[in-house]
Amino acid sequence: MKPLSLFLFLTLLLASCSRPEVNPRVVHQPANAVYYWKTIFQLNDADRQFLKTHDIGRMYIRFFDVVTEPRSYEGEPGNPVPNATIKFPGRDSISVTSVVPTVYITLDALTHMKDAGQYAKLIVDRIQNMCSFHGISNADEIQLDCDWTVSTASAYFSLCREVKKLIPQKKLSSTIRLHQLTMKAPPVDYGVLMVYNTGSFLHPNGRNSILDAKDVKPYLRKAIHYDIPLDFAYPTYAWFLAYNKADKFKCLIRDVSKLEENGCHWEDNKMCIRSDNTFFDKKLEAGDYILREESEFSNVFQVKQLVESRLGHGRAYSVVLYHLDATNLSQYTNDEINQLYSPCTH
Repeated sequence: MKPLSLFLFLTLLLASCSRPEVNPRVVHQPANAVYYWKTIFQLNDADRQFLKTHDIGRMYIRFFDVVTEPRSYEGEPGNPVPNATIKFPGRDSISVTSVVPTVYITLDALTHMKDAGQYAKLIVDRIQNMCSFHGISNADEIQLDCDWTVSTASAYFSLCREVKKLIPQKKLSSTIRLHQLTMKAPPVDYGVLMVYNTGSFLHPNGRNSILDAKDVKPYLRKAIHYDIPLDFAYPTYAWFLAYNKADKFKCLIRDVSKLEENGCHWEDNKMCIRSDNTFFDKKLEAGDYILREESEFSNVFQVKQLVESRLGHGRAYSVVLYHLDATNLSQYTNDEINQLYSPCTH
């Protein structure tokens, strides 16, 4: 073999040896995606039209939470157990290419998982049984959602590794919070960076706690470098925050229609409570007030531009909207949704 040919052969050989093995069955393909975060899976006509109009190829469906049982009378901590399992009351077809069963794990439950392998099997078995029972055949991935910290990263990473062992031919993904970008990445195929719930609602301060560019910028001062590929999730929801007279946060309210029916009115984004009442087990008193926060398109798009300005050129990724809710999504035009799903130009 000629010296030049030998040199080229060795170069290619070394390059092939250093390249990690890629299982084509777990390659992550970019797709327009959406979360479904309700306890009953039912699609209305508006939901189906949204999926069709915007070519949604992937739907992350929250299957159940993992929480700890209430403490026993001896005060012993409870075991991690499934909670708020989603119901599929009908055979409503899920017209997307890929369904991703998603499991939310509380930090308390994570710290009580003494045997990661045991709980990984319980989680995977429950997901597979649900998919089989409800005829979901296109679930080629599992996602774990947990706000792990420096002190709980080891436990969470062990759980991820054990889950991955059980689904070698499927993808495993994890949600990633902004504060976790500076930490080691979990051992999963890719992450979904949750670009929402960025502020605190403990005290009203004039900022939108769902998403505000001022809260995001400190995490994105430099280019995003992470050990695993990232997709990006943006909010399209609204919520209602209740405070007392002293501006102290009381509770989060999802629906205020009964308050509106009882004569409470909005003044801009604020509703004052006129009399004491109990609302879905939440006690509101005269003088309390409710603030409405929304995911305004201009705000979400501004943050999306910021995020994408910190990515390398040619970087493939998906945008995930949180979440599929016809009422909230009706606040956006089709063009605005298309802009959220499309790469920004800089």
